[in-house]
Amino acid sequence: FEIYNVVADPQERTNLANLAAYASLQQCMQARVLQVRRPDPGAPRPYDRELVPAVSIPNLVSGIEWRTCERRLPWVATLEDLAPSAVGTARRIAGGRLPAVHGGGALFSGFIRVPADGDYTFYVSADGGALLRLHEAVVIDADAGYVPRTEAQGAVRLQAGLHPFRLYYRRGDSGAAFLRFQWRAGDGRKRDVPASVLFRPQSGG
Repeated sequence: FEIYNVVADPQERTNLANLAAYASLQQCMQARVLQVRRPDPGAPRPYDRELVPAVSIPNLVSGIEWRTCERRLPWVATLEDLAPSAVGTARRIAGGRLPAVHGGGALFSGFIRVPADGDYTFYVSADGGALLRLHEAVVIDADAGYVPRTEAQGAVRLQAGLHPFRLYYRRGDSGAAFLRFQWRAGDGRKRDVPASVLFRPQSGG
């Protein structure tokens, strides 16, 4: 990135990016770009194969946070701005609560500890719909056009360490509630994301 002091240098003649004083800012901006975007085959970038940087968060404990919204939602909704019907914590996704009403929503959030640098593929299947975000990037969008109970997937290159995630869920309009969250590291075996790699803030729940 180029960095300019537009107050003192409105003509942007002096690029500050290479000065030691701005090294941490440059690093922060580069990391943030990798955490919020997804590679686009139609618009390739030289950093598309870079690892998404991990974060450093103190005072985490094992488990995840969950919240439900017991009202009929027209799509997979971001629930942060809606009053929750219930909140809690669980060891893993399967231990969290799913909404009781058809069309209701749920949000599962926390941090995934990635054991090693590399390629990871995530899988989600649901009776209604779901959406997975890592950092701010949408890795899986199983909402519009999603066929219930089929497997949606998304691949991402991750640096070893902690990565925040949010898994949004919408219950289907009929039938039993169902949500499954799996991953595969490199050429390894696909399996449910284990409780051993899931963490949440100590104050959660």
